Amino acid sequence: PVLHQERRLIKKLKPRYNVLLRDDKAFLLIRMNPAEEYPAFTLVRRPKKDRALYFGPYVSAGSARETLRLVESAYPLRRCGNKRFRRRSRPCLNHQMGLCLGPCALGVPRADYLRLVDEVVLFLKGRTKKLLALLKDQMKLAAEELRFEDAAVLRDRLRSVQSGLEAQKVVLPRPVDLDVLGAAAAGAGAVVELMTIREGALTGSAPFRLKGPDAGDEEVLSAFIKQFYGQRAAGVPERIVTSKELPDKTELGELLSEIRGSRVEVVCPKRGRLKELARLADTNASSRLVEEARTERGREELAREIEGLLGLSYPPRRIEAVDISHLGGDYAVGALAAFLDTMPKKSGYRHFRIRGAATRDDYAMLSEVLGRRLAGPHEPPDLIIIDGGRGQLSTALKVVDELGLSGKVAVAALAKGPDRLFVPGKKGPLDLGENREVLFFLMRMRDEAHRFANRYRNILAVKGFLGSELEEIPGIGPKRRKELVKAFGSIEGIKKSSLEELAGVPAMNIKAAAAVLEHFKR
Repeated sequence: PVLHQERRLIKKLKPRYNVLLRDDKAFLLIRMNPAEEYPAFTLVRRPKKDRALYFGPYVSAGSARETLRLVESAYPLRRCGNKRFRRRSRPCLNHQMGLCLGPCALGVPRADYLRLVDEVVLFLKGRTKKLLALLKDQMKLAAEELRFEDAAVLRDRLRSVQSGLEAQKVVLPRPVDLDVLGAAAAGAGAVVELMTIREGALTGSAPFRLKGPDAGDEEVLSAFIKQFYGQRAAGVPERIVTSKELPDKTELGELLSEIRGSRVEVVCPKRGRLKELARLADTNASSRLVEEARTERGREELAREIEGLLGLSYPPRRIEAVDISHLGGDYAVGALAAFLDTMPKKSGYRHFRIRGAATRDDYAMLSEVLGRRLAGPHEPPDLIIIDGGRGQLSTALKVVDELGLSGKVAVAALAKGPDRLFVPGKKGPLDLGENREVLFFLMRMRDEAHRFANRYRNILAVKGFLGSELEEIPGIGPKRRKELVKAFGSIEGIKKSSLEELAGVPAMNIKAAAAVLEHFKR
């Protein structure tokens, strides 16, 4: 229904530009389902149509995680997922450390648990004054009743909440919830600065890069509001303050009111503190745009330096680094890290499990990985950086030639200790004494591919070790081994589990669980 409303609004307003957010990733929210017997607070990116409460969205992922860390340090609520919570027969390490009441196994009174949940809800809603007053009253009462240990716990909780609030600067005299938006546009690019204010305090500020045809600030702000708030009922405030007067603010207010379920105002203040905040958001957006333009010029210069150094016919836009990793021939994998315009492009990262090549022959494994990458459906890169020396370079060139990509895909090899760059047509390595920036960039790419390859290899090694250990147990086939590894993560975790916990794992039953326990007992 929200998308339908947006389409209806677009038809009505007929905007000349359809400015799109460059990063369409959903923002983090904190979720709590009050229907659960013992609710937990978790981070999610997309709200579901359920009875859960959602807090956010947080424009900064770091801010969302820091908020949840503060909640977890101040309140001993459960952190485990629902599946593990239902299977537990004894408290986990968090309970032993005093970080969880242990409702999974200790029969904690639900009313006591929910009192803590209500306090966290007050904090996440920004009702901090009420929360602080409540904690002070509870601490005073505990002291008067000579419950000094309880009073000390409440004192520490109060300090944790107060320390978390110190980072929030009060900018308005009244406890209001609103977002302030400023914009700066130049050519095909624009930046919108979003400042979130809750209970009169500035809780966060973040820039958002937009792309599209040349547009004015008003059009950019309107497009941003429709796209950012379009599907975020949990994060639409009661008022949105813009630095420019929007001609469609009435229609935007109606759309957001339908999404929020209560009245939303879109206003452009003419004077006062809100006008100052809107001007500040504009200034921040302009500074970000200038900084981005400077950074973009730097990336273009780096690409031109690579072009000149390697003798290419054009600056490479898409560059990929390839690495091979294995453990003495076992768990052999290949991985590539993709960079677009000298910036990491995580969606282009790939890893490969070596299939046909001899796993002790690095050249054969490299040939297999490159063949599978370049023969695949994805567009080939402009440049491939290989981790290795002249031998690896020759192997890569042979694969490129066999696939008919000579002249389309450039190849270079970067060897370690000391770092030397090998290119086709030259016997020795290139002298990179005056091109330190290029060398550091290529080293960064190589190291990123190395990290990604090792990570995948380690995952396979852990799974392989656990699987081989469990293969000795009668009645535990591939499916049950997979579920046990997924549930407990290690042999030690499986050994310490009870019969009920093992039997509660998907695909397991009492007989299979007893077989696992008997095996480790022997």
